[in-house]
Amino acid sequence: VLTLPTVNAAAVPASFQQAWERVREQLRGKLGDATFRSWISPLALMGLDQDTVNLGAPTRFVREWVSSHYVET
Repeated sequence: VLTLPTVNAAAVPASFQQAWERVREQLRGKLGDATFRSWISPLALMGLDQDTVNLGAPTRFVREWVSSHYVET
């Protein structure tokens, strides 16, 4: 789920942040540096809910672009 940030990402446990960093590195390898910097790097892990990862996007445009182009990835 991609949302505009409404909670402090720092409240996410360190172990989840570490897992998110590993996922980000895998995405960088799969998508390439330019795509990663433009679309994935701005995303922040906001939390987990059951089996859903909640990511925050800095703008509505980034949220919609990532949702329509990369959410399955």
